[in-house]
Amino acid sequence: MLILRRKIGQSIVINGDIIVEVGGILRGKTVFQFHAPEETRIRPREPVREEEDYVEKKGHETGTTDFTIVRGLGEAVVINGDILVLPYKVDSNSTRIGIIAPREVDIMRSELLTEGQKPNSKERI
Repeated sequence: MLILRRKIGQSIVINGDIIVEVGGILRGKTVFQFHAPEETRIRPREPVREEEDYVEKKGHETGTTDFTIVRGLGEAVVINGDILVLPYKVDSNSTRIGIIAPREVDIMRSELLTEGQKPNSKERI
């Protein structure tokens, strides 16, 4: 498992076109905001049980999708069936994100990407 610390508003990029942003911290849970191509399959691994653990999905004319979900420790989000993203440890203004993915999946902190490497949807973050 790869673990990356992200503050609120910071993001990681998976395979160059899936952006995972920490949108906030809510009662010890992480608000994840995903920005991805429309064909990307994003779903919670565990059922959403509480009203505050909302799931919101919006499509855009640009062919991208925004997906927002609140997850507690150990509650994962599954991307394309083989990538898991989950809060590993949550502090007051940051979270450590655990990522389990096949070796061939590229994972980078967004601030390490050069302008030529940044996905188009990054403009919305």
